[in-house]
Amino acid sequence: MKGNRVATYARFSSNLQREESIDAQERAMKKYCEDNGYVIVAAYRDEARSATSDNRPQFLQAIADSEKDMFDILLVHKLDRFSRNRYDSAIYRSKLKKNGVRLYSVLERLDDSPESIILEALLEGMSEYYSRNLSREVSKGLLENFYAGKYTGGLTPYGFSVDENMKYIINEEEAPAIRLAFSMYAKGYGYSEILKTLDEKGYRSRKGEPFSKAWLNSALRNEKYHGVYVYRKQNPRKNSFNYGVRTEILRMPNGCPAIVSDELFEKVQHQMKLNSYYYFRESEKTAKGGFPLLRGITFCGECGKRMAINTRTAGRKKEMFSTYRCFMSKHVCCNKEFNKKYLEQYVVMLLEKHLFNKAAMKRAVKNVHQALERQRQQIEQELFGLMTRTDTVSKSIENVSVALNQFGSSEMLLAKMANLEAEKADLENDARTKGVQMAKCQCDIDGDELLLHYMEAKLSGNQYEYRSVIMEYVEAVTVYHNHVVIRLRTGLGLVDDMNMTFELKRSEIYGFFGSRVRSA
Repeated sequence: MKGNRVATYARFSSNLQREESIDAQERAMKKYCEDNGYVIVAAYRDEARSATSDNRPQFLQAIADSEKDMFDILLVHKLDRFSRNRYDSAIYRSKLKKNGVRLYSVLERLDDSPESIILEALLEGMSEYYSRNLSREVSKGLLENFYAGKYTGGLTPYGFSVDENMKYIINEEEAPAIRLAFSMYAKGYGYSEILKTLDEKGYRSRKGEPFSKAWLNSALRNEKYHGVYVYRKQNPRKNSFNYGVRTEILRMPNGCPAIVSDELFEKVQHQMKLNSYYYFRESEKTAKGGFPLLRGITFCGECGKRMAINTRTAGRKKEMFSTYRCFMSKHVCCNKEFNKKYLEQYVVMLLEKHLFNKAAMKRAVKNVHQALERQRQQIEQELFGLMTRTDTVSKSIENVSVALNQFGSSEMLLAKMANLEAEKADLENDARTKGVQMAKCQCDIDGDELLLHYMEAKLSGNQYEYRSVIMEYVEAVTVYHNHVVIRLRTGLGLVDDMNMTFELKRSEIYGFFGSRVRSA
């Protein structure tokens, strides 16, 4: 029977197709073998696998088995089941030929004639064109869904559902877990405490399991939770870093309902940024040395690294003593450590003197309102420019549309229309962003409420919450060899570039606490 041994290969490309499709292919191949006196000795099938890629386990297994003299013919229902990529097709055909295996198709009866070679190349080219054109049309449809604020596929984030109009809506059974996670993280709680609280309150994943740290990390970064719809658009342009596909991230403010406020989301992102630089875990030593209020925002001025807590016993009584010390070893950085208690208490004293008292808070609120008004005027001018440009582009689109109706479609006009529509979408997206910024500039500030929030956090006994408040208003503490620079945020979380900077000698801070030690 050598020469008539057949291995069949069947495939369907996506979950949207039914399994009957692959069964129909196998029935047709079985009948083809019966009619031509062939014997099926092996059968391979790939379900929900695309032929534009060779990432098909059963296909690769068939190629590997062709080296073992298991069959003489590899039979497919149609050539596009073998491959829709001309390069891959040529590579694997060459391997089959080298192994003495012929490739046959049920529907395309090709032989070794010159005409068959031309027809085969034409069929492969048409299959590849169909695949790429389908991919382009699908991407275009997904992009239109994004601009319409509709669901574009994939798993919906926890806390959201999709309604009958393919729009995101808040799932009120799941959303409280998201709000609780954001709120706790903003107050300074770590992943373990948040996950423990979620578990105690009975919140579970959609699989009925406790949430993981990986899920929490992803959720806290998900922009959809504060109403920004994010879409990753792939452009097939050459890029050596990601194999020919350039990913463009599009953002649409207010593109989906918000579960948490913008202020809370931004506060969490700032906290995560700090924690990404400096992972902190309270060891037994650190806990005895006191909770580190300035961890993550205290820097070494000599080498630029962050400073960590160093706790040890000192003196005749072997009392616990804590300092902020540079991460780098003494052989790399010559900077001296700084007494933790003195540094933290001095920073708190500066905060309460220059911000957290009635007179200072009143001045800060007035300055912030003036700065927001300047920002509002600038954004208003930018928004007017965007709207003017959008009107111009809209008129150009109308003109191109008239030209298409009069003179018919042409490659130049269609390309012009596509560019104009893309520019209009970008302008509208920028205008929405400016609108959100404008709303932030018009908010009212209650200084008394900020003072009350600070005092409640300080007196609550919750060191995590108190530390989170401190980090809202202290930008950085930089410790140099002979002096310290402390930068306070006086923009009240609304204006980024409003700061107060204090530069003091080490001896000034130590002397303020009556210490005989003038340097560490």
